[in-house]
Amino acid sequence: MIKKIKNNITCNKMLTTNDRILLGLSGGIDSMVLFDIMTKLAETGMFAELAVAHIDHMLRGEESDADRELVVQTCIQNNIKCFVHKVDIQKICRDKKISTEMAAREARYTFFKKCCNENSLNSILTAHNADDQAETVLMRLIRGTTLTGITGINSCSDFQGLKLIRPMLECTRKDIEQYAKENNISWREDSSNSTDDYLRNKIRHNIIPFIQNEINPAFLKNITKMTKQFKIDDDFIERQADKIAQDALQGDCLNFSKIDTLDPALQNRVIRGWLGMHISPAQLDNQTINKIHKLHKSDKATCHLEIQNNYIIKKSYDIFSIKVKNDKKNEQVSFELGNDNKIIFGAECLRVLISQEKGIVFDNTDTIGKLPAKASLLIPPEAKIVLRNLKPGDRMEPMGLSGSTKLKDVFINAKVPLEKRHNIPIIEVNGIIAWIPGYRISKHFKVKNTTKKCTHISIEKQ
Repeated sequence: MIKKIKNNITCNKMLTTNDRILLGLSGGIDSMVLFDIMTKLAETGMFAELAVAHIDHMLRGEESDADRELVVQTCIQNNIKCFVHKVDIQKICRDKKISTEMAAREARYTFFKKCCNENSLNSILTAHNADDQAETVLMRLIRGTTLTGITGINSCSDFQGLKLIRPMLECTRKDIEQYAKENNISWREDSSNSTDDYLRNKIRHNIIPFIQNEINPAFLKNITKMTKQFKIDDDFIERQADKIAQDALQGDCLNFSKIDTLDPALQNRVIRGWLGMHISPAQLDNQTINKIHKLHKSDKATCHLEIQNNYIIKKSYDIFSIKVKNDKKNEQVSFELGNDNKIIFGAECLRVLISQEKGIVFDNTDTIGKLPAKASLLIPPEAKIVLRNLKPGDRMEPMGLSGSTKLKDVFINAKVPLEKRHNIPIIEVNGIIAWIPGYRISKHFKVKNTTKKCTHISIEKQ
């Protein structure tokens, strides 16, 4: 199995000798086996560093504590850095009205990204296997999906500037169990895996065994082959759509005349990509795409439709635009700041503290606009410091990047929903954008000498 994973990593160029890896380690059999294999591959110089991240979802009480203890002790024994975090998944479910599985996934990857950013790591490894792949494909087929959906879990992809790698996708659960037994791997069983409370578990316990035992024993192998082929086809269509989109997209608008004569497969990809610039991909479905086609075929030169209860799609001849329903984006708010400030910003009451201190404080979030947040900036005495919201045409020169960047592009790349962009606080100094919480500070305000006092700014909700 070590040879199989090594060949998979090498043949698909997943890692280089300079890569610094963060492995998600739950304490379950899959991730504990991958941890054992990666520690052995580390000795060959295949990559530069291996670290571990463990997240406690606070769902299983003492069981979760035991999982964490196993992970921490295993890392200590192998002299591996281990980052641990606790998060209340049930609270996320209630606040965002999403499923436990979706909330847990969101929390994991947010934590993984934070660990990578703070420790100069560039690759995330997870222990998804061939059984996980089959379960995911079946779940998507049952719920309804697209060609992209049935490509399943990608073996190597980009995640917000980091490499996201799953080197065990061709290994079955039986392969993993055999390796664990032969190598005396300690691991923990998640008791929630034994129930049929979730769709994934129903598929795992009932549907896949039935297919393997009664229909086709090679089902998992065939799913692996199928998803690989679909991925090749899907990537090709996506590349073609991207080329077309460069001409069809005009700022926030879509010029339908540029895609009117295209094959429906390419048309839909361009439309989906345009919508995805403004709306969460989870909110996009074929029904929405069909509504836009219907709007385009309308005899009216100008008309509109409402989608997802929050957005208005407006047609003006061949030009389609999108805006938030009841959007108040033309209403600008701006507050000049003193040392201790309490302000009403959108629907929130914010407290903004400004002080002059030595040392550097760091933003404690990696999500644009998420609060609380803090930063250190080199600001001239008597400078005018303002907290405001987004203005049309806003640009910034972020530290670590060359040139200036449109804030609209920053928000699009970070997948900030259109309706939330206007409610993100922006710190401006003497008319120049200096900091966006959860993003970067401007290179014009970079602190160069930590032994001298600089300006510390913190923002939190009251």
